Amino acid sequence: MNLLVSRETASEFRKRYKWFAAAVLLAFMALVVRLFQLQAVQGADYAAIAHENIVRRVAVPTIRGAIRDAYGHVIASSRPSSNVTIVPGRAMPSGVAGRRPPSVAEQADTWPKLADTLRMNPDERGKFEARLKGACERTSWQDSPEDRRRSPCWRAMLVREDISRDIEAQLKEHASELTGAEVVTVPVRYYPYKTLGAHMLGYVGEVDAETLAKLRPQGYDQMSSEQRQKLNPLNYDVGDAIGATGVERAWESYLRGQAGWEKRVVDAHGRYRSGPEAERLLDRQAA
Repeated sequence: MNLLVSRETASEFRKRYKWFAAAVLLAFMALVVRLFQLQAVQGADYAAIAHENIVRRVAVPTIRGAIRDAYGHVIASSRPSSNVTIVPGRAMPSGVAGRRPPSVAEQADTWPKLADTLRMNPDERGKFEARLKGACERTSWQDSPEDRRRSPCWRAMLVREDISRDIEAQLKEHASELTGAEVVTVPVRYYPYKTLGAHMLGYVGEVDAETLAKLRPQGYDQMSSEQRQKLNPLNYDVGDAIGATGVERAWESYLRGQAGWEKRVVDAHGRYRSGPEAERLLDRQAA
């Protein structure tokens, strides 16, 4: 058997080897350029997007001011109330279009378990489930972070107000199984003397759609802070309380208080996390 290779074959092999080496070198250079672009040029942008996925800005409810009589007795105040909110896209991932990301690929809907825990009747359950599906009907897993922030599918929705301590304990006990649901403490109006002086004190109610449309017209979110402040000086939003009659209405600008917010760390399932690791992530973002 002849193991020798002809000169023509060796020359052809060298040519092919050079072309192959050049192709590998070009591919390697393209990879280096792309890595440089991702890490050095666009690194800050992607880092900001990553922080948006794990650190969220959560609104803190406004605590309405107290009303006192001429002798300093409190005749209108606020007390804490435990409400249940739910993020439709987290609690019902099957209602979001498109291919699911790996973090929720195998996640089942937790809404049925929440409805059972809240002891909803079939009619109430069906109506609220329709609301969840409607909130996510135009949403996809492939939406950008900006689109997600604007979509009702990824905004907390009120499910039940002022729940009992027994139900609150059950929800907190099974929090790991109720992705997208959260028990939040909000202040509600409280009148120590019940109906005494009600005609004078008045009452508060949720800001109606007509008033909200005037305060937050179409394109409100795209306006500058100065324009928003001029249109909506007290920063009303959906679900906020407003004085309807009496002193509550007349002194609304003094009683409403100042809305606030805080930053919270969430995991891949949208659950809020606390502890040293969460504090470290928040401190790193602040730096």
